[in-house]
Amino acid sequence: MSALQILGLVAGIASTVSAHGYVSGIVVGGKYYQGYDPSFSYMSPPPKVIGWTTTVTDNGFVAPSAYKTSDIICHRGGAPGQASATIAAGGKVELQWTEWPESHHGPVIDYMAKCPGKCEDADPSSLEFFKVSEGGLINGNPAPGKWASDDLIANNNTWETTIPSTLAPGNYVLRNEIIALHSAGQADGAQNYPQCINLQVTGSGSDKPAGEPATQFYTPTDPGIKVDIYGGLSKYVIPGPALYGKGGSSSPAPSSAPAAPSSSAPVYSSAAAAPSSTEKPVSNDSLSYIAPSSSAAAVSSSAPVYSVPASSSAGAISSSAPYASSSAVASSSKCTTRITISSSAAASSSAGAASGSAAYPAASSSGSAYPLPSSISAPVSSGYPAPTGMPSGGFSSMYPTASSGFSSVYPSASGSYSVPAPSSSAPAGYPSPPAGGDYDMDSLLAQVIKAVKVQQHRSSESCWVILYGNVYDVTSFLPDHPGGSKIILQLAGSDATEEYDPVHPPGTLEDSLPPEAKLGPIDASTLPKEEKAPEQDGGKSPKREQRQQEQDEDAIDSLEECLNLDDIEKLATQRISRKAWGYYYSAGDDLMSKRLNNRVYSSILMRPRIFVDCTNCDTSTALLGNKVNLPFFVSPAAMARLGHPDGEHGIARACAKFGAMQLISHNASQTPEQIVADAQPSQVFGWQLYVQSERKKSEAMLARINKLKSIKFICLTLDAPVPGKREHDERSKNVGSNLGVRSSVQEGSASKTSEDPASASGGVGKALFAGTAPDLTWKTTLPWLRKHTDLPIVLKGVQTHEDAYIASLYAPLVSGIILSNHGGRAMDTAPPAIHTLLEIRKYCPSVFKHLEVWVDGGIKRGTDIVKALCLGAKGVGIGRAPLFGLGAGGKEGVERVLEILKAETETAMRLLGVERVEELGPRCVNARAVERDLFDGVESPGRERWGMWVRSML
Repeated sequence: MSALQILGLVAGIASTVSAHGYVSGIVVGGKYYQGYDPSFSYMSPPPKVIGWTTTVTDNGFVAPSAYKTSDIICHRGGAPGQASATIAAGGKVELQWTEWPESHHGPVIDYMAKCPGKCEDADPSSLEFFKVSEGGLINGNPAPGKWASDDLIANNNTWETTIPSTLAPGNYVLRNEIIALHSAGQADGAQNYPQCINLQVTGSGSDKPAGEPATQFYTPTDPGIKVDIYGGLSKYVIPGPALYGKGGSSSPAPSSAPAAPSSSAPVYSSAAAAPSSTEKPVSNDSLSYIAPSSSAAAVSSSAPVYSVPASSSAGAISSSAPYASSSAVASSSKCTTRITISSSAAASSSAGAASGSAAYPAASSSGSAYPLPSSISAPVSSGYPAPTGMPSGGFSSMYPTASSGFSSVYPSASGSYSVPAPSSSAPAGYPSPPAGGDYDMDSLLAQVIKAVKVQQHRSSESCWVILYGNVYDVTSFLPDHPGGSKIILQLAGSDATEEYDPVHPPGTLEDSLPPEAKLGPIDASTLPKEEKAPEQDGGKSPKREQRQQEQDEDAIDSLEECLNLDDIEKLATQRISRKAWGYYYSAGDDLMSKRLNNRVYSSILMRPRIFVDCTNCDTSTALLGNKVNLPFFVSPAAMARLGHPDGEHGIARACAKFGAMQLISHNASQTPEQIVADAQPSQVFGWQLYVQSERKKSEAMLARINKLKSIKFICLTLDAPVPGKREHDERSKNVGSNLGVRSSVQEGSASKTSEDPASASGGVGKALFAGTAPDLTWKTTLPWLRKHTDLPIVLKGVQTHEDAYIASLYAPLVSGIILSNHGGRAMDTAPPAIHTLLEIRKYCPSVFKHLEVWVDGGIKRGTDIVKALCLGAKGVGIGRAPLFGLGAGGKEGVERVLEILKAETETAMRLLGVERVEELGPRCVNARAVERDLFDGVESPGRERWGMWVRSML
C-alpha cells in the first residue's frame, strides 16, 4: 500500500470522529438568506428558513449503502424548508458552506427539481431532479489531486451556481451536493453531503427538463463513487445523470479549455505573436501589461482593456496597436483602473513596432517579470470577473493559470495574478461583470473587506466588528446592547468572534441586527496575526521546564482516570482556554468564601452505624413535588459553551441519563428552547431569572419560559445585585462583563469606582438600562412575578436566617429558597450555605415547615451532599463541577461528574446505615465544630429564636 493510500485510509478513519459541513447561508439574487443550522433542531419552534431541515446534528453524511433510501434526497431526515427565495432565471445562487475539511476532496454537483405546488409542502420522494452543473477533478497530479471541493474552499467555502436562463418559471428545489472521496477506495467509503433549498424561479423561459428521483442517481460501485483518489487519476467520471446543458453554470468549477476571446472585448491569449527583437519590456517603477498584437479595438475608448494616462499621446505606445487619445480615455466609462507609464517607457516606445508593443511585452514574454504594485490594489476591466476574495496584494491564486482555462500571458499567482479570458458568459468558477458595465472598485471592495478598513471604525459614531468571518456595522445597536456599549467598543475594529460566540445563543445576531448591518466578508489574509509571549510560543525557562515536568507527572489524560471532582477540574484546566478557566475558577476578592464553602464540610463529622442492612440504597427524592433520581442538582451557571460546544444542552442530556434536575442560567450560552429540546417527559428544569430594569424584557422572557413544559419553576436570583471583584476573570479578559444581563449600577471592573449616574452619558435611565434591576423588594417584586407566571417561585441567594424567615412568611407565593453566596463570586467573606442552614435550625426552624430549603456552593464530595441533607436541606446544588465536566469531555464529562457524586453519595448513605434520602437527619452527623462559628448577636423574629439555641445552652 502506498503512502498516499495509507494517508487516505487515515483520513477515512479520522472522518468518523470529525465534524464536516453544511450550507449555513445562501445569497439569492444578491439577498442573503439563513440556511438550516443543525442547532435549530433544539428550538421550538425552529426558525423558518429556505434551507431544508434535517436530523443531522452531527454534521454527518449519507453512505453509498443508503443511496436507495430517502436520506440521499436532501440528507438524513430531510424535510422541506418553510420559506422560499425568489430568483430570475439566469440569476446566481451563492451557497455558503461552513468550513469544509481540506482532506475531503471530491466533486460538487447541483440539481434542481420542480415542485408540483409550494416546495414548502413537497413530498421529497416525489421530486425528480435534473443536473444543472457539476465540477469534478481539475488536476490529478500530484495525488490526490485538485478537485472542485478545493476550489470551493479557496473561494471562502462558497459555491456559486447559475439558474438556467431558459428554465420555465415555477417553484424548484435546488440540491447542492459535495461527495467526499477521501475514503472512497474502500467499500461504502464515499460520503455524500446533500443540501436543499427552496427557490421560486421567475422569467419567460419554457424549458421543463425531465428528471429522476435522487434515489436513482448513484450506485455504490459507480466509477465516480468507488474510486481511489490516492492512486493518481488521469480522469474522473462525475457520477449521476447527464448534465442539462441549456444555460446552467456553477463555480468554482474549472473549464477544461481556455475560454475563447470575445470579439467585442479581445484579450491577450497565448496565441499572440512573439515579440520581435526590437521590442523591449517596459523598465519603470509602475506596471506592465501585455498589449494585443493586433486590433486597435482592444484599447479603444469603446472597449478599453486598460487606460493610458492623460500625459500619453495616441500612438506613443504602439504604432501597430494605438491607444485612444488621452481625452477619449479620460472620458471612457469602462476604464476602471489607470495605468501609469513612465516617461522613459514612452520614449522607448516611440519608434513603434511591427508586432505587439515596445511598451508592453507580447504574449510569449514571461508574465512573472511584472508583479502587481501595491499602489494598484485591484484592477478589473471590461469582461474580467472580479474574485470573491481579495488578498492584500491584489489578485492572487484565486485566478488559475492557463492550464485551468485562462490566459497564460498574465503573471501567475507566484508573481502577481492571472486574469481569465472574457467570453459571452463568465469563465467557470468566477462571477460575470454586471450587465452593461464593469466592476468598479467600490463594488469590488463590497465583496470583501480588508481588516485595515474595519479598524477605522472604532468609535461610538461608527462601530464595526468582525463576527464569523463577516463584517457588521453595530453602531445603531450600541445603545441597546443589554451588556452596555462599553464591551462592544472594546472590541470595535477587531474580530470579536472568540468573545461573542461562547456567550451568545445561536440566532442572537440575526435577532439583534437588521440585514443591512452585515457589510460583507472579511479578507482573512489581512487580519493581524496573534502575537505570543516567548513562553506561550514555546520558549521555556528552566523554571518553566521544571514546572512543566511536574505537571506532566501529575497529568490526567482521560475521563476514565478521573476519580473525583478535583481530577475533573484538573483535566478540564488542561483542555479549556485560559479565558474559560478564569471565568469558571474566579471568585470574589481573596476567594475566602469560595474556599470556606468547601472547607466547612470537613468540619462536620459523620456518625456511621453498624449491623444495618445496606444492600439497597435509593438516592431518589422529590423537589417541589417533581420526582428526581438524585438529591443534588445542577445550579445555574453562565457560559457553558466557553468550556465545550455541547454547552447547556450537553449538561441537559447528561442530567437526563441520571434523572437529575437542572437550573438553566439566565445568561446561558444557548437558548432555553435549545437546552430543553429532546428532554425526556420526566426531566425537570428550573429557569433562573435576573429581573431587568426594563421590566418588559423580563416579562417577554417569562412568556417564553411559560410555554416550555419541561421548565417546572422559576428561580429568582438575588445574591448578585452587583458583580463581585473577580480578579482571575478580569485578568482573563473579564468574561463576566460580556454577560447579556449584568448589574444595573456597576459596569466594568470592580477595581474602579462607579461613575456618577447623573453625569453619565444618557443620564440615570441610560446608566440603569444595562442589566439587573436595583429596586427589587419583597412587597413589589413577588406580586409582579406572580402576575407573569403560574410556576412555583424559588428565591436564590438567601444568606441569613432573617431573610429565610421573611421568605417563609410569603409562602405559598414562595415555594422554596436556595441558601447560596453565589459560589463566593459576589461578596467575599459571606457565610457558606451550611452556616445559613444551621442558623435556620437554630433560630427559626419553622422555615422548614413552610418552604423547601436547598443549599448551593462548595460541593466536592458525595459526603458533602449527605451532610447537607442530614442538616435539613431538601436538595443540594453543584455549579462549577458540571462546567469543568464539560471542559473535560463535553456531555460525557458531565456524566462522569454525576456518576462520581452519585457513587459517593450511595457509599456515604450505606455506611450511615440509611437506605432512603428521607431517612437522613441530624443524628447522622456531628456539626458542633461549625455551630461555634454561627452568628450569635441579635434576637431573631418569633418564638423560634428559642429553638436549637436554647437546647444548646442546656
